Amino acid sequence: MQTDNLITAQTEEKKTVLSWIVETNLPEADQLICKVFENDIFLYNINVIKSEINRNAQANEVIKTANVLYNYVSPDGFAIAMEDFGTRQEADEYFESWKKGFERQGYYSSTQYGRLQLDLLNEFCELSRYVED
Repeated sequence: MQTDNLITAQTEEKKTVLSWIVETNLPEADQLICKVFENDIFLYNINVIKSEINRNAQANEVIKTANVLYNYVSPDGFAIAMEDFGTRQEADEYFESWKKGFERQGYYSSTQYGRLQLDLLNEFCELSRYVED
C-alpha cells in the first residue's frame, strides 16, 4: 500500500528585512563599504566602522540584518493597532479596516482636531516605520 506524504504548508510570516552586505573591505581602511538592501532590493551604500566582529568580513557577506516594523499613528498620537506589522501592506490593510470602524458615525473624533471627515483622515494619520532592535 502506497501512502501519500502530506506536507502541511505553514504560511511564513511576512517581514520587511534590512540587510547590510559587504561590498569592499580594504585591510588598511577603518571602514567597510556596504550596500543596504530591503528584502533583496538595493536601497543605498553606507560605510560601517570596523569592529572586532566584522574586521575580516569578506565581500558579499551579510554583517547585519534587522526587521522593519510598521504601524499608523492616529491624529491624537497613538498607534492604531496594538501590534506592529512586518510589512507596509499589512499596515495599510489594517489602516483601511480601522477607518471603516468609523463609517457608522461618519467621522473620526479627535481631541486635537475635533470631528474629522473620513475622506480626510489619511492626511491626519502618519505611517510609523522603524527598525526593530
